[in-house]
Order: sequence, then C-alpha cells, then structure tokens
Amino acid sequence: MLLSIPPPPTIIELYRTWSEKIPHSKWLHHTAYLRLAIPSIIPHIDKILWLDCDMVVRKSLKEIFDTNIDHHLALVCQDNIFSYRIKHPHKYKPNGLDFLQWLDSVGLDSSVNYFCSGFLYINAKLWREQNLHQAFEEYVARYFTTITYGDQDILNFVLRDKLKYVNKMWNFIPCIDSDYYPTIPPLEEINILHYAASKPLNPLCTDKFYINEFWKYFFMTPYFIENPAPYIDIIIAQKTNAHNQRIKKLAKNLTCWIPIAKWRRGCREKLLMQKDILYALDS
Repeated sequence: MLLSIPPPPTIIELYRTWSEKIPHSKWLHHTAYLRLAIPSIIPHIDKILWLDCDMVVRKSLKEIFDTNIDHHLALVCQDNIFSYRIKHPHKYKPNGLDFLQWLDSVGLDSSVNYFCSGFLYINAKLWREQNLHQAFEEYVARYFTTITYGDQDILNFVLRDKLKYVNKMWNFIPCIDSDYYPTIPPLEEINILHYAASKPLNPLCTDKFYINEFWKYFFMTPYFIENPAPYIDIIIAQKTNAHNQRIKKLAKNLTCWIPIAKWRRGCREKLLMQKDILYALDS
C-alpha cells in the first residue's frame, strides 16, 4: 500500500479539526471531506464513482464507467454557475472579495475549469500511487483561512490539470436564475439532476426548476409510502410559497416604471393588498 493515510477513526478526527479550523466553511459538515479519503477507505477498488446524496440519476451510468481515465485523476463536470461568476466577477463576492480575487486567494485563477465535487469519478489507483491525501493536507495548511467551499476548493486545486471533463448534463444544478441559465435545458437532455443549495424537502425550496422530478422518485421510497402526510404538507407549502413569490415579482414589474421610490413602494403595497387582481394576471 503506497498511501500513508491514517485509518478512518483518525481521519474523521482530522476532518473534524478542518471543519473547526476553516472559518469560511463552517456550514459544511466534516463528513463531506470523506470523499478525499475514499481510495484508502476502499483500497481494493481502482475506479470509484462518488455521487452526492441530493442527486437524481436519470440515465444509465454506463457511459461514465466506459470512459477511460487511466491517465487522469478524475472525471468531472465543469460547474456552470462558477463559469458564469468568473465571467462576471463583480457580481459575486465570496468572503467579501471580487470573484477573481477570491480565486486567487484559494490558489486558483480565471483559467480554471472549476468543477462541482458532487460528481466525481475517481481514479483511486492513481490517488493512492501519488499519495494525494498528503497534497490535500498541505493545501489546507496553506489556504485554510480562505477556503470557502470545503473539499471542493481542495480538489480543484490539487487535481487541476490532471482531469478529464464530461458533459455538464451529468451534474446539472437546477437553479432558477436567468443569469446562470438564460434558457432551461429540456429535461430529457439532463442525465443527473443535482439539487445543491436549498433542498427539495425544505418547504422554502422554491428556487429549483424540475423539482417535480425529485418528488416523482421520492414518492417511490418507503419514507413517503409509510408516512406521506408531512411530505404532502411540504409540497403544498412549496407551491404556495412559489406562487406568492411570483405575485410579488409581478407587483414589482408592474410598478418599476414609477420614477419616485416612495410612490413606487406605495403602489406596490396597494397591489399586494388586492391579490385577486394579481392572481388573475398571473393565471
């Protein structure tokens, strides 16, 4: 065995220390770092596919397993959201920094094809041979004050230039934001839906298109079959919240032409008090 990495109980303590030490990633549970140790946790397998638990796989994975990554550290998908932020660095300020400044603070630059670590087809054999976990630890020691997206930042730095990329539809994050997605791709083109950020089981989750695809499969699980009532309540709350958000957006659009802010707010409030009119316009 070429990989000199602590056994699982010790590695868990290391990741717990990282979680406490990295100030901008405290939102991330320490077990998320476990994907960094997969080659040692499963030492007898040379290729391993990691998929986050908030994904819906819609197509056969045969294409992924048939992809040759013998000379690459991993097969990944470029992150569409990060690609947009790199092109518009002043609109997004992680840790209060311009996006390009933030990239520099974590050891990357605008040329990086930043990927989401939720989909990761790992060449575990190469990871063990190259003792990558040592490189992960060295990166954390150097950049712990600026790491923001936990293991994802670590992987993007250490694996850079040694990756193979697959079509983005293998890790598609359905986020309703016209900046990220000027057009919504047809569902049949999407191989994996990744419900990152707000989750479909959250009553306030109204920012996902294709959320019904999640519910379609969730209805087949014992969680729903054995106790459907709380999940029906969640769906009703989501649809109500989404409708109310559309109504507020409609009121804003109808009054945006009013030149004086005080009048604009007043008209908007009056419209929201007459929701039956807005409901009719929204239907």
